[in-house]
This record gives sequence, structure tokens and C-alpha cells, in this order.
Amino acid sequence: MTLVFVGNVEARELALLSDVAARQVVSPFDLEINAGAYFKRNRIASAGPASPPGVLTDLVAGLQGSLRSSAIAYDARPYVPHVTLLRDARQAPPPLIEPPLAWRVEALCLVRSQPGVAGVTYEVVARSLSA
Repeated sequence: MTLVFVGNVEARELALLSDVAARQVVSPFDLEINAGAYFKRNRIASAGPASPPGVLTDLVAGLQGSLRSSAIAYDARPYVPHVTLLRDARQAPPPLIEPPLAWRVEALCLVRSQPGVAGVTYEVVARSLSA
């Protein structure tokens, strides 16, 4: 689940991002994935919490504040927590996911995507501290 999207970065910015991620302190919490969504323009089926818990929105706000303080640009669109289920989806997933999925959140990770011949691979570059 993306918390803040920063896009392509230079090597020096990656070091700054790694520091920002490693300095975040995350108190473990449970996230309930119980709602399906569909991004019609990009044809993406996704799932997320019907009502994001305050601990998640606070985590995102804190991370955005750290990025601003470090002069790192990021996508500042309103945060919509979701996990992509399918790209180029022909239809929306059900609006209600039953039974809901419980996701234990214990850290945040800085993840780099690497496009390749076989598709995109993801590499964890840095990980936050746990409270």
C-alpha cells in the first residue's frame, strides 16, 4: 500500500528518502481491508479500508511532513489508501469485501520499482523503526 508516491528520484535523493523512511516510528496497528474500489480512468481494481483509521492518516501526514522538511517533492493528491488488485480491469470489484482482510501494519518501507523484461520488480530500500 503506497503511503506517499515520490516518483523517479536521483541517487542523492534516494539517500535522503532512505533517511526519512528509517527515521519514521510506526506503532503497530491493524488495518481492515473491507472495500473494493475502481479507478475508471486507469482501469485499476483495488481494495482498501472503507474508513481509514486515524493512525494510518496520521502516519501519512507525518511522512509528508518529513518529506517537506527534507525538500523532497511528492504527489500531494489527497490520500486514498488502497492495494492494487488488477490493472487493466474490465470491471469494478465488489464494493464490500466479505469477510474483511486483516492486515497487521508494523513498519513502513521505502520501495523502489524496477521495470524489467518480465515486468516490474520491487526492492525494499529502507524500513522504518517500530515503536
